[in-house]
Order: sequence, then structure tokens, then C-alpha cells
Amino acid sequence: MHVRCTCCHRVEIWGQDAREVLAEGGLRVPAPNATIAAYRAIVAVQETGHTVVGRCPMCEQPMVSDEPTATAIEWPLHMDDGDVLNLQTAPLATDTSLETLDARLEQWEEALKRSHATVASRIFEGSLLGVMIIPVLCWLFAVGMVLLYLNHFFTLD
Repeated sequence: MHVRCTCCHRVEIWGQDAREVLAEGGLRVPAPNATIAAYRAIVAVQETGHTVVGRCPMCEQPMVSDEPTATAIEWPLHMDDGDVLNLQTAPLATDTSLETLDARLEQWEEALKRSHATVASRIFEGSLLGVMIIPVLCWLFAVGMVLLYLNHFFTLD
């Protein structure tokens, strides 16, 4: 069975006795949070009809197979408040609480973004924005000068 990682692109062939690694992978890591990245990957995989069959040994993200005989696993989602939710990973697995889970993960991700924003990073972002505005202002000034020149010296009368 052909199996690939959704994050680091590790590719393996799973046989009955052994696993053969075709591409190592492992260079990409999920950000900002492995649980949120795994949830999004599982939802995307379910929409394509593939099956989550295991956990990648390199990046700990879902490994998927597109073979119809693949056996789906349950994926534990370790939430920020200590809860562990087992997510069904089979294609077309329907769960009425997915919308609630999605909203909960969105709140968690927003909290992570706010906690990572330090004063230094905000100063850096603000100064970077200021530096990026300077070329735009120079371009606008140049356009204004060209229009003024054309209006002053090249009139049609």
C-alpha cells in the first residue's frame, strides 16, 4: 500500500512484513501547532476520499493512503485544556461536533498567535511596514511629477 505524509511529504510502501521508505521527508514541520495542523490535514484528506492510516515518524502528522482497502485509524487531538478527542479519520466520516471542534481550534489558534506576538515583534512589523511604504510614496511622488510636467508643457491648445 502506498502511503504519504500530508506535511513533510514522506512516502512509504507498506507491505505485510515491512515498510519501504521511498522519500525520507521530515524537512517540513507543522506550524504554529501540530494538533491544529493535523486536524486541518485530516479534514482535507476526508474531503478527497483518502484515508488516514498512520502517524508520520518524522513530523508526527497524518499519513494517508488512497487505496480503498486501507484501514482508517482514530486520531487523538490533544486540546489546549487537556482534553483528548478521538477524531474519526475515515473518508466521509460525519460528526455533528466537527463545527464545534473547528470553532474551538480557531480560538486556540488565535490565542497562540496573540501569545507569540511580543513587543519586539510588533515593533519589527511596524517598522517593516513603514519601510515598505517609502517606495510607494516615492512612486506616487514620481507619478505626480510626471503628470505635472505633462500638464504644464504638453497642452493641446
